[in-house]
Amino acid sequence: MMKILGENFKRIRKSKGFTQADLAHGICTQATVSLVERRNQVPSTKILMQLCQRLEVSVDKIIVQEEDQLHVLMRKLQDLANDDEFEQAHHIIQQIHSNELAEPEDFKRYYYYQGQISLLLQDSPDDALFFFHRAYEQYVTSRTDTYGVLCIIGMSLANVKKGQLDRAQKQVDKAIGLWIVNRA
Repeated sequence: MMKILGENFKRIRKSKGFTQADLAHGICTQATVSLVERRNQVPSTKILMQLCQRLEVSVDKIIVQEEDQLHVLMRKLQDLANDDEFEQAHHIIQQIHSNELAEPEDFKRYYYYQGQISLLLQDSPDDALFFFHRAYEQYVTSRTDTYGVLCIIGMSLANVKKGQLDRAQKQVDKAIGLWIVNRA
């Protein structure tokens, strides 16, 4: 997500001796420049490029990449799960609502971690199977997808907890096969 630094933009404009109207002339309206400076509103790429060109400044001086809250939570969730901190991971995942997810990668990670929490914290293999299966079937698109292998391993562990050892063994064999493909 891009964020414009309106104060930087304004400072640069003033240092170059432009009024808002002077800078906007032939590119956009003075109101657009005002919105950039006061409300950090990002104009169209074309307008932004033209304004930066007129100011003789590169775009990276006034635009920064801002990590959205969803990805901050997902990274925190991943770190907690990797450290076996499933109680804290459970609190984090409750802050993520599935209607906030947009990208298939986000859905895949969300359902995978739901599966881990269901299995390893809540001791609910049926719920874990549901989440791992959903992540695997709906969002894994490649045999080389690491989350695909992890989902299969999660399903295997859930089946072990359910006493379904034949299914668990088939899933372990499938995971090993995919892991070999991933390493090649």
